[in-house]
Amino acid sequence: MNFKKIIFEFTDSSVPPPYHRSYTITVDKKHLHIIVDSYGDIVNEQVFPNNKKNFKNLLEIIKEANLRDLEKKESEGCTWGTTQAIKLFSDKEEEDFSWHIYFCGGDEFGTMAWDIKSISKFIRSLIPDFSSVIE
Repeated sequence: MNFKKIIFEFTDSSVPPPYHRSYTITVDKKHLHIIVDSYGDIVNEQVFPNNKKNFKNLLEIIKEANLRDLEKKESEGCTWGTTQAIKLFSDKEEEDFSWHIYFCGGDEFGTMAWDIKSISKFIRSLIPDFSSVIE
C-alpha cells in the first residue's frame, strides 16, 4: 500500500446540537488535521504533528483490518445511528478507495466489511487528549 493521505470520518447520531460531535481527521506523514463540527458548524479545528513511523503503523493496521467491499446494504429506516468512513489516497488529490459503515440498532449497513475499531482507535490515539478536542 503506497498511500499518501488517509481521511477518517465519524458522523454522530441525531442528538441536540450541544451534544452532537462529528469529526474528520486527515492523516499524512507529517500532520493530523481534525475538524470537529456540530451539524456543519465547526466547533474545533486543530493540526497536530505526525511522523512517518505513525503513518506506516496506520497503513499496517489498515492492511490487517482486512478492508473489503460489500454490496451496499441499506438501513431500511433505522435511525439514530453513527457512521464511520475511510478514504485512501495514493496521491494528495485523487481518492483511490472509499468505504463507509453505518451502525444502527445493533446492525451494520454500508459498503464495507472491516475491523473499524482498531483503525479508529489508533487514529484517535495520535491526537493528544482526544476527548477534550471533540468537546
